Amino acid sequence: MDKAALVEDLLDAETDRGCALIAGAALDEVLGGLLRAFFINDSETCNALLHNPNAPVSTFSARALLCRGIGLISDDLYHDIDTVRYVRNQAAHFDRRRKHGHDFLFQRQDIADRCRRIRSFPGDLLERFPPRQIFEIFVGMTTACLAEHAILWKVTADNIGEKFAREGMFDLVPKMNLKSHIRKALKKEDPSRSRKMRSSKHDA
Repeated sequence: MDKAALVEDLLDAETDRGCALIAGAALDEVLGGLLRAFFINDSETCNALLHNPNAPVSTFSARALLCRGIGLISDDLYHDIDTVRYVRNQAAHFDRRRKHGHDFLFQRQDIADRCRRIRSFPGDLLERFPPRQIFEIFVGMTTACLAEHAILWKVTADNIGEKFAREGMFDLVPKMNLKSHIRKALKKEDPSRSRKMRSSKHDA
């Protein structure tokens, strides 16, 4: 089973809240890996930026914004990652004013609407899937693709050179065609797995 499917199955096994929290953590991690491949090959500097206490790029939102700001990800992908951040935050925090938090569900109108506005998901397929499954498929595919790029360009930087790797990242990472990857994955998906996900209790 490929990495995207593994992530989707991990998310599918969780409650709605658990799914949202793990999805945020997964994308946070791969964005950190992408930036680590882009930064200079200096562990102390990278840790100071990404991992140390009060590091300027230690949060999910900061990593996504920096990736967009330097041109590593497209505007559409940034929009969709920000949707995951929104959903994660709704699952993690209680909003007294709106009485949100304890009632976190993917069927909740604001969450469902956000999931259906994910730009990287093929528009003609949106109505075939419930909001949570759209979310899971997007997170699984994005995590897999960004992780692949992070590994590829880190190896390239270490063996060919940082300048060459950065030029490659700027050229190829923003051009990732997630819609195409998602469409192909759904076409070749194991029918038994597809039926299981569609009949899941989360789809109600």
